[in-house]
Formats: sequence, structure tokens, C-alpha cells
Amino acid sequence: LFDSHPAALSHGAGVFWSLPTSNTMKFNVDGSSHGKPGPTGCGDVLRDVASSVKDLFSGPLGSMCSNEAELIDIKTACNFMLIHMGAFGAHCSLV
Repeated sequence: LFDSHPAALSHGAGVFWSLPTSNTMKFNVDGSSHGKPGPTGCGDVLRDVASSVKDLFSGPLGSMCSNEAELIDIKTACNFMLIHMGAFGAHCSLV
């Protein structure tokens, strides 16, 4: 899937992932729960302009609703960017 490096990658009906612009990285995040509230988890992927995966993160978050899980995951990605982005030498956008 990532070998062809298309401008937009389809991940389901009507959902597309587009490459970040030059000298930029894109952080995709997702948090979910099983119930409201219920056990939650999150997963993140950081990719560069060539769609190469630079970092992955996933893990449990405890018991909460899916909206809280999404917000905690966004906060986790923002903290990662603040601490580590200088090491990648690129700007980063959160998607």
C-alpha cells in the first residue's frame, strides 16, 4: 500500500489519507471506547511526505467515553510533537 506513494490513500468508503506537504509530517490519531463509558484505547501514526512511518503509538486509556479518548489521544500527539519534532527536522501537522 505504501510502496506506490499516491497523493491520497483510501482507507474505506469515502475516507482518504493525503500525503503531507513538502518538509512536513502528518500525525494521524484515533481514540475509541467500547461503551459510554467503557474501556478505551488509542492509536497514532506519524508519516512523512513519502508516507514512510516514522513513529507509532497505541495503548489503553482506562474507562471513559470515546470523546474523552479522542481528546487524550490528541493531547498525547501534541506532547510528542513538542518534545520530539526537532529530531525529525520537519514541521508537523496533526490530522
